[in-house]
Order: sequence, then C-alpha cells, then structure tokens
Amino acid sequence: MHKNRSVRNSDAVFIGWQQTPWGAPIALYNIIAVGHPSFGSTVLEATLRKFHLKIPRIPPQERRAKKRPRSRIMQQEVEHSINQ
Repeated sequence: MHKNRSVRNSDAVFIGWQQTPWGAPIALYNIIAVGHPSFGSTVLEATLRKFHLKIPRIPPQERRAKKRPRSRIMQQEVEHSINQ
C-alpha cells in the first residue's frame, strides 16, 4: 500500500510529464482504483475527470520541473485528440 497520504486518498498516482508535439508538458497518471475497469492504465487528468476519479496532487518538486504552463487551446487540442 502507498505510504503517501495523497496517493492513498486518490484513485490515481502522478507518474510524470510528457511533452506534447507543441512543446508543452502534460501530466500523466496511473489509475490505481481497485476494481476500476482501467486499473493500471496511464491517462491524462481529463480522463480521470471523465471517469469521475479523484485526482492526486502533483508533488511540489514535480510542479517545479514543469517547464511552462500549457495554454487553454493546447489543452483542448490534446483532450480532443484523446477523446477521439
């Protein structure tokens, strides 16, 4: 079981950043909700929200590693391409 309280109280765990083709970082999560059909899947925050799963906090050191904020347009494009 996870020792980190934010992970224990979440349905997913933050695993890192992936760079989009536009150069913006996007957070990736693994679903850890036992019994969920997508258990073990790596997904975006938008997918966690779609499944109504609890989203974990991104650890402070990981937030600092994020190079630049993604624009709303980039986020919408990424979410759209995933939901296709």
